[in-house]
Amino acid sequence: MLENTNRSFLGGPVRVAILLGVICSLLLLASSVASAQIPQRRVKRPEPIQPVSKVDDKDRAREFDRITAQPPNSIRVQVRYKKEYGYKDDTNAFGHVGPISCGAFSVSAGPDPSVRLEYLIGIENPGKMRESDGFYVCDFLVTDLPLNAPIKVGVDLADRRSLPFEAWKGGSQAQPPPGQQRTIIIVGGRVSGINGVDDGIFASRIRAQDKTRTVTLTEAEPGATQIFEMVYAPTPLMPPGQPVPQRRRLPVTPH
Repeated sequence: MLENTNRSFLGGPVRVAILLGVICSLLLLASSVASAQIPQRRVKRPEPIQPVSKVDDKDRAREFDRITAQPPNSIRVQVRYKKEYGYKDDTNAFGHVGPISCGAFSVSAGPDPSVRLEYLIGIENPGKMRESDGFYVCDFLVTDLPLNAPIKVGVDLADRRSLPFEAWKGGSQAQPPPGQQRTIIIVGGRVSGINGVDDGIFASRIRAQDKTRTVTLTEAEPGATQIFEMVYAPTPLMPPGQPVPQRRRLPVTPH
């Protein structure tokens, strides 16, 4: 009888432990199934806010000067023309690159030959044009210029035979009308101080016969900008041909 009592006393706790284990297993299984059936909510990341430019087309040329660092002892030469005049080409060795005409212009800059140069003057030719206020603009950069020496800056067409008259691509006036040709004129310029701020600007058009402009860089104003423009102008009249000198004949002495 004592043996039966001990068996029933020991069996009770074992059954309770087994029952509790089964209940915990069922609860864990139910929790796993419920979590598997509930879809996970995806958190959408906010898209970055794109800055909006508050600069209109009329101020983009001046904005370009502000954001583009110009080294000292240099002159930026801007050559512009109306977009109606089209563009020279739109492809190069790498394929389609968009409107390009900068290769049609030849930039020259340098002091008097008597001035001794410490470095060779470099002229950087832009690969592409930019658009500003209805113009195509080519930004050339002349570097390693001496200070305190008058420097003549000039722009001309790279080829004087075909470029003044040939038809370009695009634009409503891609070829000069009869009696006119492409001509480079000086529009104006500005000088920049050591703080990078424009100290002055002039924009009076100068006669088309004046092909160069003289600029002097100093320690206080080590940079400058010269602006040229390609326009359609009347073809200059050719000077009348000079008579060809005739060979003088010696008088014939009769025998």
